[in-house]
Amino acid sequence: MKWAYLYRSDLDLRYELLSKELATQGIENQFEALKINQMDLLEQFDDITKKYDQLRCDSIFTDIFFSKLTKNKKTLEDIRSVDCLIKTGNESWADCCLFDGVQKFIVSSSIRFDSRGEALVIGTSPLSRMMCVILIKLGYKKINLSSMFEEQGDDLIKSLSSLYFGVDFQFISPDQLIMLPGTNTVLVNTLKVSEVTELLYNELYYFNFLTKGAVVWDMYFSVENSVLIDEAKKLEVQTYSALKATVASDELWLARIGCPQLNLTGYFDKILKLMK
Repeated sequence: MKWAYLYRSDLDLRYELLSKELATQGIENQFEALKINQMDLLEQFDDITKKYDQLRCDSIFTDIFFSKLTKNKKTLEDIRSVDCLIKTGNESWADCCLFDGVQKFIVSSSIRFDSRGEALVIGTSPLSRMMCVILIKLGYKKINLSSMFEEQGDDLIKSLSSLYFGVDFQFISPDQLIMLPGTNTVLVNTLKVSEVTELLYNELYYFNFLTKGAVVWDMYFSVENSVLIDEAKKLEVQTYSALKATVASDELWLARIGCPQLNLTGYFDKILKLMK
């Protein structure tokens, strides 16, 4: 199997580990990390999809995959997030294994959500949208969205509001975070550390907007230490990283491309070591 990970700026190191783990378990594979921008991907899309048997990708390329592929498009319409191109036989389609991986993790974990309260999501990316949809599926009726980019936040709220009529969405600017009442039972971060400005994180660190026992979930996967989680652990809250949900998405991806069921415990442990 020849496969690649398409990324714009930040290489996800776990894919190299996954390739090595597959080889260890008898799955011959050749992996490449392909750095590319949106314009070049749009122009080279057909050539790239022909070159590789399977593709993983940064969700930043979602719109390009949506414009090029039709199969499974309706299934992804609500979340509008793509993290892979699945190829089986003569068919290929875009998919988001992380969406199902997150839900799989929620079911198997001890994480406790209180959907009677509000949710706060940091970011306006495809990952942010996906997490909003998951929170809605969990029963949340009030979602606060915060970002440095108000226009993008308003666009995301407008799009989601057209799909989920019973949910109240509100944009919260970073300087308003500290004024929020303590009614949020979950905080989900979807930004990488370098994207979160000092102002935004300083406001986040007050955590005054959280209820006791709330969930603090850093859903941006990175081998870097999550300062947000470290700060939240000082409080009486539940803290979770993106690691287990991410590994669950890799398991789902392998199943969808037809790989035999594998034990990824060693892969999980190697990622943990990489993060230390």
